Amino acid sequence: MKKVIIALILMIGYLHLTGQKLIVNGCVGYGLYQLKDLKNFQTDLKNSMQPLQVASLEKFPDFLNYTLAMEYSRNGNSFFGITTSFYTTGARNHLKDYSGEYKLDMILSGYRLGLQFRTILERWNKFDFNFEMKGGIIFSTLSVSEMTQIVNVSDHSDSFDFRSRTIFWEPSFRLNYSISSKLLVEFAVGYELNIDSSIYSKDNHDYDLTNWNGDLVHLNWSGARFMVGIGYSLF
Repeated sequence: MKKVIIALILMIGYLHLTGQKLIVNGCVGYGLYQLKDLKNFQTDLKNSMQPLQVASLEKFPDFLNYTLAMEYSRNGNSFFGITTSFYTTGARNHLKDYSGEYKLDMILSGYRLGLQFRTILERWNKFDFNFEMKGGIIFSTLSVSEMTQIVNVSDHSDSFDFRSRTIFWEPSFRLNYSISSKLLVEFAVGYELNIDSSIYSKDNHDYDLTNWNGDLVHLNWSGARFMVGIGYSLF
């Protein structure tokens, strides 16, 4: 362990002496999520409860996401790094009256891990305008819980867990403002693209989620991304 710590200290010292940069970024973003198949699947589940007047209260809305990244540069113009993000959204079908209650919840989360490249296109005083490209893999989880309660008669509940993996890439434009030599504020706009992926059971990877017609329900997080964050230069 001591050797690892010493090696890290020596590496950081070397990078500092040679004028190279290592920047840590923390960002909050807002994502517009496609999720078309899941939204249609939710509607199918609601319609299957007819003639009960079940309502869809939440329909996988666009929501906040969070990103951490670390980027490295030898020349101060082109940066290479790693990035990780967390997405979440969900859906609910619900009905409650004097006789009982029905509730279906679907909670969707995504963990994104990838590589990134950024290059500075223009500089104006404390501002720099960048093109950025990210790519990697998203590991998603879908938790489904269903509850039916008939007053003074019965209570029943079920839960199911699903997983999915897909490839992503995200081109974006980013504007940085340098508050000091160490601290900067970041603003970015981009568009994430996903490859459609199947959603399989956590307990049985051979079982894929399908709709009433027997077609696969695909997962796709594609959509516009908006981000604001801060970056800190370690050296």
